Amino acid sequence: MRMNRFTAAVVVVIVVVMRSAVAAVPPPMISTLDTLNGTRAPVQPATSLSLGSTNVAFETSTFADISIIGSAPIGQHGDAAGFEMWVCYTLSNEKQRLWLTSGELGGHEYIDGAVAQLLPSGTPATTDCPELPSRYRPVHLDFGVWIGTLIQELTRHFGQPTQCRDGSLYFAYSGKDGEYDVTDTLIVRLVNNRVVALRANHITTN
Repeated sequence: MRMNRFTAAVVVVIVVVMRSAVAAVPPPMISTLDTLNGTRAPVQPATSLSLGSTNVAFETSTFADISIIGSAPIGQHGDAAGFEMWVCYTLSNEKQRLWLTSGELGGHEYIDGAVAQLLPSGTPATTDCPELPSRYRPVHLDFGVWIGTLIQELTRHFGQPTQCRDGSLYFAYSGKDGEYDVTDTLIVRLVNNRVVALRANHITTN
């Protein structure tokens, strides 16, 4: 995986924050694909997340980079391939919750995905999932995809789902970036043909 180098001081800050913030609200479970059998998306569905005018590039942006958004605890659970690390933000007016996530290959530092879900009305922001400041809205993935996107928009951009399983649609891209292998997935749950929850991941390996 190609990643930028950061100073030891930044790494120390991240470790300190992680140790003091184990109670962060975890992202909901959305089953990932075991294999990539089936139709492949013609384009990568999720390479970055837009937070207003701020861009979070998956596998390039770090948890230190997004500290400008405001204080939010960093949580983690699992190990090896099941490891996940995250920060959580609430969008009260939009009735949404957002997690910026990192898996095993993120090295406890790099953000490589996002999770979001629609919330019941009146769900408040909390200290472990604070309000996302208004200047970091609207939020969306590539092609404007986000909570509320219609299924017709998804298929227009990404073609037919790679798989449909357990009430979720999976759009998966696999390809090359020079000598590196790229796997990019978008998993969505729909109600009345609109996205109510999603998980996006971008992974580069050699």
